[in-house]
Amino acid sequence: MKRLTFFLGLSSIAAAALVAFAALTLGGNSTQAAGPNGLSVDWNIADNTDIAVGTIVPCGEVVSGGSYTVDVVLEGVSDIVAVQMTLGYPAGALNTHDISSSLLNNEDPDQGGSALVDVTASDPHPAGGDLDGSHKELISNDIGIGVGGATGSGILVRFTLTAPVGIGVFPLALSGVELNDSQAGTPTAHVHDGKVAVGTTCPAPTTVTPSPSASPTPGPTPSGPGCGPGPEDDGTALVCTFSNTVDDGSGGADDDCDIHLPCSITTDLAIEKFGGTGEAEAGDPLAPAVTIFSSGSIDFANDLDVANGSAAGSIVVSIRADVIEPFNANECFAQLTLGPETLFESAIKGNAPAVNSSSGLGSPDFWPNDLNGEKVVVEAAFGDPDGPGPGVGALTLWSRAMTVFAGPAGPIPLNVLYWHTAGDVTGFDSRWVTVSFTGDPVPDNPFTPAAEAAAAADAGTVATPDADDPPASGTVFCTPFTSTATSNGTAGGVPYRDCTSTGTKVFIANIDPTALGPSGDEGTRPDVSSCSDTGDAKVTHRSRGPGIRVSAGGGTADRPVVLKTTNVTAHDDTIRTVLEVSGLHPDCTVDADGPGGNAPINSGILVDDTSAYAAGQVKDFGFTLHVDCGTGTAYIGDTFSMIATVDHAADDYPAADDDDANPADNVVTRTKITK
Repeated sequence: MKRLTFFLGLSSIAAAALVAFAALTLGGNSTQAAGPNGLSVDWNIADNTDIAVGTIVPCGEVVSGGSYTVDVVLEGVSDIVAVQMTLGYPAGALNTHDISSSLLNNEDPDQGGSALVDVTASDPHPAGGDLDGSHKELISNDIGIGVGGATGSGILVRFTLTAPVGIGVFPLALSGVELNDSQAGTPTAHVHDGKVAVGTTCPAPTTVTPSPSASPTPGPTPSGPGCGPGPEDDGTALVCTFSNTVDDGSGGADDDCDIHLPCSITTDLAIEKFGGTGEAEAGDPLAPAVTIFSSGSIDFANDLDVANGSAAGSIVVSIRADVIEPFNANECFAQLTLGPETLFESAIKGNAPAVNSSSGLGSPDFWPNDLNGEKVVVEAAFGDPDGPGPGVGALTLWSRAMTVFAGPAGPIPLNVLYWHTAGDVTGFDSRWVTVSFTGDPVPDNPFTPAAEAAAAADAGTVATPDADDPPASGTVFCTPFTSTATSNGTAGGVPYRDCTSTGTKVFIANIDPTALGPSGDEGTRPDVSSCSDTGDAKVTHRSRGPGIRVSAGGGTADRPVVLKTTNVTAHDDTIRTVLEVSGLHPDCTVDADGPGGNAPINSGILVDDTSAYAAGQVKDFGFTLHVDCGTGTAYIGDTFSMIATVDHAADDYPAADDDDANPADNVVTRTKITK
């Protein structure tokens, strides 16, 4: 063992087939709080009014085929005039809805308005109930547009449903949620789904995987002895966790990367003793080794693409250690934190001069021959035609990142090596292999031939990579161990990590807690991230009230119309905005007095604009709608529609937009009644 402190090093690479993923979901009949701009499913309807929400209970119990009632409640909202949402429910029926006690009835200042369901934008309530398992509603109080909406907490809508016949726990899921304030703003909603337990009890709450920004913590039960099926020396169990998160920095969905943007990749790892205190016990010492497999549709920059010495990421490690005297049963007491330190893009073999000196392990400008052994061992694991990889020549060393920790007994170099594979090595589109080495845990003889050592830039000073190796460290490490490492989205001014195709991407960590000890305790942990094309155009369209009053016998009316288009992406885009009128009575015409206005029409286009948008840009096409009806009264009671449509990339209208990340907000229809 050479200069070994601990290492995130080579595991036994045996991830050829990973057959199942474990999924954690929120559950139970425990209460929850939604927070600001909250929208929640609540079974505790007795405590809810149009101006107050009690303790939220997300799960309730009902007999098979029985009737049940839930509220969808708003919490901590401000100036809201409209809410759109879809409730997903199990087989059965959604029978009634009630908005008589809706918070939206309370516009401020009070103008005598009331909440209404927009029947043109909502699903119907047929006799016998809505049976398809999904019910969409747009509820608004239009009189508050431009003036003031509802503020506070209260019921949005109360639903009565019929449970399916059978036994099980089913989701009551909220989706397609949009809040609109009186100024056409769209504050972000914080959504909490519910559950219905049919013929059974609500499940107990489940511990949720921690956020990537925090160090991973164990769940309520051990993952099994060791990280895999084999026991530790003393038969005790470890909890091994792995979380991998992609982030394009746009502020969009968590763990999602836009294919147009570079994205950082953050990896959280933990190995902890289940039920333990962290103090050393028999079988507790660690030499953690981790191999990470990444999806082929995540692109890693090549060594030659990024200048050596460029900041490429960061890492922090925490591990318990015996740093004072030789290890015994109760002396592994010091919790060491190494970092955070910057990871630097560094040279790989063949692209820069090689050195024999151990100092090369901490240099970005040279390839350290001390890593030849590590390189050969990893590549050999995939070169066996009978092994888990695709055969000889499966791995190509692609790039390297390096840092140096300030350890308790001196500097500790860390090198992260990235390989590209010739084929999928796990069955889950894994084309990248990442292994990290602290120090130089693999001997270099015979992996560095004499001729290669003699050709090193410092061969006259250090004859071989082994020549200046210090003695093995006597330090022992033990649980708990955690690390957080991030690869930046860009390094040296060029993309360092990015998605090349949309879809779900699987990351797999093979974790061995005692790489230098007993075998059989290693195991795999998966994590899923997403890559998407988040080109997203959004239209906001409002006009006050459902009716337009025109004097009997002929007359005119004017009505302000809100029409805004937003590029809801972190990159520039081209968007087409169209507002058309349909079904106006022949005795009447409309025209737009404003930037998008044109000649009077009965049916046709009022606004049609195709233009470039910067990331996040909003364009306002608001105008005054002028209605002019002829003599007579035939038009009274007739309805007409104003349909606002946006087309991301301006390539589909009048067909539906087929490449928008959120097509639900591409079209808004408003129905008006002439009076």
